[in-house]
Amino acid sequence: MVIWIYGMSGTGKTTLAEKLFDYLNILPWTTRHELSRNQRVLIDADYIRKTLNEDLGFSEKDKKENAKRIIHMCELLKKNELNSIVCCITPYVESRLLAMKVLKDIVGIYLDCSFRTLSQRDSSGLYKKSKLGKIKNLAGVDSDFEYRYQGFDKWTLIDTEKNNAEMTFSILKNYLESNNYV
Repeated sequence: MVIWIYGMSGTGKTTLAEKLFDYLNILPWTTRHELSRNQRVLIDADYIRKTLNEDLGFSEKDKKENAKRIIHMCELLKKNELNSIVCCITPYVESRLLAMKVLKDIVGIYLDCSFRTLSQRDSSGLYKKSKLGKIKNLAGVDSDFEYRYQGFDKWTLIDTEKNNAEMTFSILKNYLESNNYV
């Protein structure tokens, strides 16, 4: 199984993925659900971009290629009975549809937050760099971000503007439990 957490920069994808990863590690191994029973891997697209995908830029083509490589990485892990928790901006529906086609058993978690709040948070400094013209093609700023759930059959939306990290995790945990994913 793959949990694919996506949204614009600063919505809390990595924080949520790390909380989920830690939570699943403390569940009893004997649980009947695949996501908590099998080993899992956390795939942070920021890390992958700086290492394995350092040859890619931020054009639309490169963003789609970044997602495609991560999808196929998840496919390989899945073939080896490893679950993946992915945090990746994934701004294009085309990439989400590819993930669903290749991985089949995937749950999309869309983290939503207003641009105003994201640019105020700016934990990575990307919005400031974009405003100063130091970076181009930032998803949702001067490059497309095709919103919300489009692309996944199984999905949920969590508003990270109204919910802090703990509440966001609680919402995700309840969603996964109520749908028998954990």
